[in-house]
Amino acid sequence: MTNWDLPIISVGHEVDKQPASVVADALKERLKTILKHHQDTGVTRSEIAHRMSVFLGTKISEAVLNQYVAKSAGDKHISFVRLLAFIQATNATELVGFIASQFGLHVVEAKYARLIERELLKARLKQLEDDISEAEADTRRLL
Repeated sequence: MTNWDLPIISVGHEVDKQPASVVADALKERLKTILKHHQDTGVTRSEIAHRMSVFLGTKISEAVLNQYVAKSAGDKHISFVRLLAFIQATNATELVGFIASQFGLHVVEAKYARLIERELLKARLKQLEDDISEAEADTRRLL
């Protein structure tokens, strides 16, 4: 029998209400880690900046990308649209989960949505069947 691992069906983190500055620092660290991973696999920051530029239709330089991950950049934060471009350029979809987690949510791949819906429907059906059984029992007691 082969080993089987449960596929990752959602990305997100436990919600922990934190000040925006803490969230911004956490995002910078995540961006930095993703850039490091890409660098280790041969994709330069310059290439990622180029991919972002293509997505946005405006020039993003490697220097700007570096500002987004530098703690010393202070209030220089990546905008939402540029974050989307970064996700597109790096395929770092776990960042979508990071955003959702700020609201106590998880992101589920579309291919798993129907499975989740099915399980919710099955739970609702079970509840309805239990309600019907209870109503039938009540009716028998009354007759």
